[in-house]
Amino acid sequence: MYKRFLILFSIVFFVFVNSKKSKAQNERKFSNAFDYNTSYTGDFVYNIDGGIKTGSTYMGLLNFNLGFDTKKAGLWNNGYFFAMLSDTHGRSLSEHYIGDFQVSSNIDGGKNFYFQELWYSHKFFQFSFILGIQDLNVEFANSNCGGLFINSSFGIMPTLATNANANAPIFPLTTLGFTFKWDINENWTWKNAIYDGQPFNNGEKFLNFEWDSNDKDGGLFISEMQYSFSTDNEHSSVIKVGTYLHHKHISAGNNEGVIIDKYINGIYSIADLHIWNSGNKSLDAFTQIGFSPSKNIEVDYYLGGGINYTGLFNRKNRDVAGIAVNVLHFNMRDDSEAVVELTYQYNFSSKIYLQPDLQYIINPMGTDINLNNSFVGFLRFGFNF
Repeated sequence: MYKRFLILFSIVFFVFVNSKKSKAQNERKFSNAFDYNTSYTGDFVYNIDGGIKTGSTYMGLLNFNLGFDTKKAGLWNNGYFFAMLSDTHGRSLSEHYIGDFQVSSNIDGGKNFYFQELWYSHKFFQFSFILGIQDLNVEFANSNCGGLFINSSFGIMPTLATNANANAPIFPLTTLGFTFKWDINENWTWKNAIYDGQPFNNGEKFLNFEWDSNDKDGGLFISEMQYSFSTDNEHSSVIKVGTYLHHKHISAGNNEGVIIDKYINGIYSIADLHIWNSGNKSLDAFTQIGFSPSKNIEVDYYLGGGINYTGLFNRKNRDVAGIAVNVLHFNMRDDSEAVVELTYQYNFSSKIYLQPDLQYIINPMGTDINLNNSFVGFLRFGFNF
């Protein structure tokens, strides 16, 4: 663990020192080409009732982001390199205390130190592409309003996150991919991507560098159409519709010599809608719908949604409160798990925030045993610099 922090500290220190030199002396050609930031998110959590057992834990996520603009460096236009080095730590709340399937905290990533993303992007005319280690959820199947909430499913629905070869290339397991985007006009955008079919096991792969792509892994293809429209001069709404297909080669039963093709597919829709605003107060809502008709999958449909109210107690747009609910249905078990989440985030500045949060998990189904409904309290904090 100390070795991981030493590597990260060395990188941050190196960039910081060299950037200071460039600002003072203005001698380095690439000084303006680099941009970087460090962020930290921490969860103090207590499982108040139900689940596997009551008790408290702590989980943390440290990210260091480094970007390089080729145009500012005097090399070529419209090119950008990006690296995100991540460190996840702490005892898993869902695994040891709740036993839920959806994972109640979106920073619950075990103990890993790795590159979450490492890619190059390029723009030409109305088109752009990204090549390298990518997090699918950055470009696809995300909700801006849903991002306020802590439960993982409000970030990406489980019909995609768990059905695509058990794990899609999202936090904390990412993989190589190629993304192609077409900005058709001011309102319409079409995105497509293909990823290696097997996300890397960060716990065993050094910094996520030991790539082992092969034909058996297959691939994951995803396509999303996005429509954005303005509701007034300051606010906009967006509707997304997507589909995905995962293909891989698997052994037929216990016979390693017989290989068959397995396909998993699904569709989804997400809407972020601006409802109302008056002065510094505003109301927004989001919906999520996911469905997979494939056989022998874990989750066949998911429904989620919620509302966010900005300016509940503060007149300077520094706070936002939200309530969200979801339900997912398990295909082969013919049963469901649901979540109700109530959250409030206060931003002391653009760099520091505090977020108390309550979740009620109905029928946790992340284990093979029947568990009582769980009531969980969070105190999240975050800062970036």
